[in-house]
Amino acid sequence: LAPANARFEMALTYLRNFALQFSRRNEVKIPQPLIDEVQSASQQVVHAKSLEVFEQYHHVLEIYEWLAWRYEEQAVDLELARELKEIVQIKIDEALQIVAKRQEQMVDSWVADNKSFRRDNRRKQHKNQSGKDKKLRIDVSGKNRTW
Repeated sequence: LAPANARFEMALTYLRNFALQFSRRNEVKIPQPLIDEVQSASQQVVHAKSLEVFEQYHHVLEIYEWLAWRYEEQAVDLELARELKEIVQIKIDEALQIVAKRQEQMVDSWVADNKSFRRDNRRKQHKNQSGKDKKLRIDVSGKNRTW
């Protein structure tokens, strides 16, 4: 079986397309729309939401590479698949860096909020403790007998 992930509808669609071409004994080529999409996407600014799309492109190109390794006489675009896959990998790395940076900012924000919360709680506890100590001292010294 081809290494296709059923989670990626795009990959399954292209796998069916490749299988259809293969069954007709035609050369199996990377479809021009996929080439155009990858090249167009490579010129765009990457954002976190584009990560899944690039993962799907990567998966389709892996399927094509698998096909080319098994049936190199019919899958004739192996070099093109490798070039496109390299472009996609660069875009995936860029998207992952954005995601990692956002997560780091969220963690930093949480840590700062948590430190502030703990500092405020310590101050409140210190105030409460200081008041108890004073009252306790007063009670112990006998100057004030109110409990």
